Amino acid sequence: MSEYFFVVESTSMPYYVFPEKYAEVLPSPIFVYPQEPIPLFADIKPDVDYKVQDFIKFPGISFSERVCENAGLQYIYGVNWAPVVINDSREYNFYMAQVANRIECIDLNRSEYKKVSRSGRISGLNKVVLDDDKLNKIPENRRLMFVCKGWGAVLFHHSLVEKIMRVEPMGLEFISVDDYTKGMF
Repeated sequence: MSEYFFVVESTSMPYYVFPEKYAEVLPSPIFVYPQEPIPLFADIKPDVDYKVQDFIKFPGISFSERVCENAGLQYIYGVNWAPVVINDSREYNFYMAQVANRIECIDLNRSEYKKVSRSGRISGLNKVVLDDDKLNKIPENRRLMFVCKGWGAVLFHHSLVEKIMRVEPMGLEFISVDDYTKGMF
């Protein structure tokens, strides 16, 4: 079983957007430190009633202030948490991840995919197998949360998943890389 997970929304949520002047700021792997939280607004709302949860995936991986602070997410190597405020019936304080930590870790011999571009982008990924040898060469504290090069998914180490789940967040699900099927996100 893989030690790594990706996160998905488990409930219907709006599609949130930034005002135009922030469009180039977030999400980005280049760290920004805004003087005030960057606003997000609901652009497309689901047809069903919803409640703002503790996690949103778009426009970038974001957790509620409660989850970030109680799970200690602000201390992860290679990740900056930019403050955002969601304006949706009222204001909700969140932090959006800016992940600069990128690790090449897909085992191309055991994964199933269509092709790898010259730039290293893997397309048509049907089955993901991580290269444990590559990952184990990196100290654990430097691979708690990272972007998987070639795939683009943000992966979470199981120890970080456990910290987050202890906070009992609403609206998210962690799925093992082993259980990935094409089109999950």
